[in-house]
Amino acid sequence: MMIRRIERRDHEKIRAIYAKAPSKFGNEKIDFKGRNFVTALVVVDEDDNPRMMLSFHRTAEARLVMDHDYDVPAFRLVALGELIEAAKPRMTALGYDDVIATIGPDVPRGYLKRLKRFGCGILENWVLARIWKETP
Repeated sequence: MMIRRIERRDHEKIRAIYAKAPSKFGNEKIDFKGRNFVTALVVVDEDDNPRMMLSFHRTAEARLVMDHDYDVPAFRLVALGELIEAAKPRMTALGYDDVIATIGPDVPRGYLKRLKRFGCGILENWVLARIWKETP
């Protein structure tokens, strides 16, 4: 086993592996040239064939802080929708086209369904894993 940076010649093999994968990243195609693609590493076998890829992408993480004593839940939901809509052009202007949010297990499932009304894609049964975090 060897680890190296991905090369152009690896793209088709990685796409074939991804096509057979049971889980997708919310899209059916891997983009190796998009503006948010940073880099990727591959595990290769003894014949230098890629067998695994870990890719990195520029993504913004949204974090919500909410006063749950403010008005009623329906109002807070409308306010959240307005916040999301106001954030889209700002984040796009900063060069982001992918924004994620971590939603804890204490958030009611009904609230998650309501988020879909705002165009939020809820990845059911997915787990967020922090790979690492640099501390200053």
